Amino acid sequence: ELILSGNFDSPTKFDLNFSANRLSLAYEYDHLLSLSATRTNLEPYQIEVVWRVLNSYKQRYLLADDVGLGKTIEAGMIIKEIALRGRAKRILIIVPAPLKYQWQREMGKRFDENFMIYDSSYVNSLNRSLPKEANVWEYNDKIITSIDYVKKENVLPELERTKWDIILFDEAHKLSASKSGNTIKRTQRYRLAEALCNNCESFLLLTATPHKGDSYAFYSIISLIDPYIFFDEDNIDSIKLNKIMIRRGKDGIRDENGKPVFKGREVMTIPISFTEEERNLYIAVTDYVSRIYNIAKSVNNRAVGFAMILLQKRMVSSIAAIRSSLKNRLSNLIKEFVPTLTIEEKTRLKDYIKDPDSLDDWEKERFEKKLEILNLPNTPEELKLEIGSLKTLIEISESIKIDSKAEKLIDLIDGILKKDPNKIFYIFF
Repeated sequence: ELILSGNFDSPTKFDLNFSANRLSLAYEYDHLLSLSATRTNLEPYQIEVVWRVLNSYKQRYLLADDVGLGKTIEAGMIIKEIALRGRAKRILIIVPAPLKYQWQREMGKRFDENFMIYDSSYVNSLNRSLPKEANVWEYNDKIITSIDYVKKENVLPELERTKWDIILFDEAHKLSASKSGNTIKRTQRYRLAEALCNNCESFLLLTATPHKGDSYAFYSIISLIDPYIFFDEDNIDSIKLNKIMIRRGKDGIRDENGKPVFKGREVMTIPISFTEEERNLYIAVTDYVSRIYNIAKSVNNRAVGFAMILLQKRMVSSIAAIRSSLKNRLSNLIKEFVPTLTIEEKTRLKDYIKDPDSLDDWEKERFEKKLEILNLPNTPEELKLEIGSLKTLIEISESIKIDSKAEKLIDLIDGILKKDPNKIFYIFF
C-alpha cells in the first residue's frame, strides 16, 4: 500500500535503518565482533586463526605462522575480540625493546587499543607519584613493556604479584631453556615467562621459529602454555600439539580457488672468489685472530676469545665491516682504554654464545660493538706489538678498492633490472 500510494521515506532514513539492522544482525549472529571494529584489511587465513583460537576452550596458544603471514595482526584481532566480549580489561604485551613502539602503533592504529609503554623512566616516575604501597603495574590496564626490562630482579617481583586477562610474548623463541643430562638451565627470560604464565586467563606466544632443533627447548615453550599436555620432550605428538599451536608456512596458504596466495621462493647461492688483495687481508686477519684467541684461551678469557671470533666474522661480512672493527679496536688500544664486562653482560655473553637468537638485532649490534674492543692485559711491549699489527691490517684493508661481494651484488641487481625494471629488492646485511 505504501508503494502504491507513493509514500516513501527519504533515502537517508532508509540507509540509516538498513545499516542499523545490518549491524544488529552482525553482532547477534557474527561471533567475530572484531571484524567490524578494526581498521585493517584482513586476509581469510588470518581470520581463520582468530576463529580457531576464540572457539577453543582456553585462549592459550603458540602462534607460529611463517614470517610475513601477519602474526601481529592475528594476535591483535584475538586481543580485540576477547576485549569486545567483555573478557579482557587488563592486557600485558611483552616484546623485545626495539618492538615496543611498533606494537603500540599497531594496536592503536589497527585496533583502536591504546597501550602505555612501561620502561624504567616511566616506572620510576610512577613510583615517585603513587603511594608507597601501590603497585605500578596496576596503575594502567593496557601495558607494553620490554622483556629485558621486566626480567630484572628488581622489577619482576612487583609484576609477578599482578593478575591479567591476557599476557602476550612476542619473539617467544627467546624464552629459552636447555637440558644437559639431569641439569636444566633456564634463562632469565624463560623464568620471567614461567612466573607470569599462570597469572592470566589468555596466554599467547608469538614466534616464526618455534623449534630450532632442540626438543627440550621446544617442550619448555609448550609447557608455558600447558604444563600437562605432554609428559616430556620425547612424547610430543602432532594431534595434541595442534590443540595449542598454529603453524603454517606460506606455501600452504591458498585462496578461495585453491591457488597459492604467496609466490614460491627460489634460493640461490652465489659463489664469490677473493681477489689476491682480499685473500692477503683474510690471511693476515686470520693470523692475528688466531694469535690473540690462543692467548685468551690459555688464560681462560672467554670474552676476548669470542671477540676474536667476531672479528673473523666481520672479515667474511665485508671489507668495510672488518676495516671499521679494526679501527675501533685500535682506537681503544691507543687510548689504553681497558673495557670490561659487567656481571649482567657476562651472563648475557654466556647466553649469546649458546643461543645467538637470545638477542634481537638491535641488542646484538650494541653488544658485539662492545665485545669486539675487549683486549687482554698487556705489557707495554705486547701493547706496542698489537697496535702495530692492527695498523698493518688497517693499511692492507684501505688498499683494497673493490669489495668482491659488493661488486657481485651490484652485478646481480643490474642483471635482474635489465629483465624487469620494476623489480623491488629487499637487501639484508
